[in-house]
Amino acid sequence: MLWIIWATMLVSIFYYRFKLAPMPRGLPPAEPFTYPGVYLSPIPLLIATVVRWLVLPRAVRFQQILVCLVVGLAMSEAVTFFGLFLVPAELSETRAILFTLSTFGILQFIPLYPIPQDKPDAAPDFAPPHM
Repeated sequence: MLWIIWATMLVSIFYYRFKLAPMPRGLPPAEPFTYPGVYLSPIPLLIATVVRWLVLPRAVRFQQILVCLVVGLAMSEAVTFFGLFLVPAELSETRAILFTLSTFGILQFIPLYPIPQDKPDAAPDFAPPHM
């Protein structure tokens, strides 16, 4: 299940980048550091990196790993959205850099880390009371 979620998020940023916002041609270059998307984009990537390398290794249950994976992937994907919606089309190089950073952010969450097997005989936390 983790592989499906991870692969879906990875493929989706390629779709967003190349189908929803193709690279424009013939636009004059603009100054990239006058737009807030350039300054805000490292924040979710930093959060995703902290989740991957500091929070995820301490997760002991499958549900905790799943939450860390989804939060980290969402933060990594946010960098692509910042590039698409907060950076103008004439800054295609800046959009490409943000897309690359987002791709590396998602690649760091590839599910190769150990996944604990929760005990199947343990009662789930959400079990209804017996009548």
